Amino acid sequence: PCAQIHDAQYYLVRDDVKTMKYANDNVVKAVEWQEDPLIQHDEVKLGGAFSIFYPTWAEECDIPNGASVDEIREALGNHLTKLEEKKAA
Repeated sequence: PCAQIHDAQYYLVRDDVKTMKYANDNVVKAVEWQEDPLIQHDEVKLGGAFSIFYPTWAEECDIPNGASVDEIREALGNHLTKLEEKKAA
């Protein structure tokens, strides 16, 4: 972890799709945990989503929860394509 701001946690993750998948699977699972009776609620559930900010904090790439390695690669490819299109415009 590199920072926590309000209800968001930020991590530095190496440029490796398997590491990104591990973080996506496990960080989301961890923030969904609500087994402690003090935080349990029948209607309001805890949740989270994983995003990659590249090349700056201004460019966010959403990664679907439970995404496969191929789905993560596709999301990142689409993100990079959009960045190139924006740069060319």
